[in-house]
Amino acid sequence: MEFKRGVGGDDAALFAADLYKMYQKFVTKKGGSWEVLSYNSHEGMGDGLVDAVMTVSSPGGDDVYGTLQMEAGVHRVQRVPITESSGRVHTSAVAVLIFPQVQEAKVDDDPLNMDEVKVELMRLRGASGQHVNKTQSAVRMMHIPTGITVAMQDSRSQHAVSMTKASLLT
Repeated sequence: MEFKRGVGGDDAALFAADLYKMYQKFVTKKGGSWEVLSYNSHEGMGDGLVDAVMTVSSPGGDDVYGTLQMEAGVHRVQRVPITESSGRVHTSAVAVLIFPQVQEAKVDDDPLNMDEVKVELMRLRGASGQHVNKTQSAVRMMHIPTGITVAMQDSRSQHAVSMTKASLLT
């Protein structure tokens, strides 16, 4: 499980810490256990939380991920926080991320036979200036037994570069 403070400043950090403690208590009450992998506290008012990661396990091999996966998402609270002096209601958010723990598979020294991979290198064509037919700018690899294909292309288009600059300026 991962907890990340969202919008809301000091109150979001306090809300993140509240959720973190709540889930620890929930896991303990259900007979499971948890281990803290990282915890970054907030330096503002109170004992808030910026982000934290913990692993959760259950005795007897119960499906912990199946139980907690619906808790993933953004949690929101509207309240008058202890950080507010004039009594206004604030909205704060915390992201809770739930990932299944995957067992590491045994990896062979050479899991992929390169004789089974077809590699195609491509060059630019057309009116692209001095790099035409000189620079290999794209590669496509296909694993022949499975048909899995991976492709990557490096664009040298001036239009694409100017569009990127224009979108950054707006």
